[in-house]
Amino acid sequence: YGLQGAASASMLNSYMLANNIDASGTANWNAGAGFKPIGNMTAGYKGAFNGNNNTISNLTINRPTEDYVGLFGRGGLGGSIQNVGLINVNVRGRGLVGGLVGFSQSYLSKTYVQGSVNGLYIVGGLVGQNQNLIVESYSTGSVTSDQDAVGGLVGLNEAGTISRSYSTSTVNAGTYGQAGGLVGRHDANG
Repeated sequence: YGLQGAASASMLNSYMLANNIDASGTANWNAGAGFKPIGNMTAGYKGAFNGNNNTISNLTINRPTEDYVGLFGRGGLGGSIQNVGLINVNVRGRGLVGGLVGFSQSYLSKTYVQGSVNGLYIVGGLVGQNQNLIVESYSTGSVTSDQDAVGGLVGLNEAGTISRSYSTSTVNAGTYGQAGGLVGRHDANG
């Protein structure tokens, strides 16, 4: 799909997106579950991902029974994701769901998501749960959660920092949780 970088089993690799990617085919991958997120609960992506100001369009992830869902399921501490836009995404998970990152301990800069992001709890248009710095990033489209912590940009900001970022996403929340146009729930103490 146009990624340049060294391949290995390690989640420490760095990649640069060489061109725009049309990921329409992901709608049919894995028996309809779509793209498998990069990184998970036990192994977060700790490398440097530079989108080189390119976009990934029409990405589908349909994993309503799974946590850590997004292009990156988990961005690990020490990692970075920069200079990339996701256009016309359709992302569905259970918990810790974001268009770009489900659970982020990585540095995010100059990123954006346009499209639909849905989950049960801790759901954000860009990031489900954030524990690091997000700068110059935004989300547009719709974000839906049935329960707890749904935000246009970030579902749960846990001792993270958000700077020069915004969301124009429509936020749809269930009756049991916190919701916000930018952040659904903020925990300054972590």
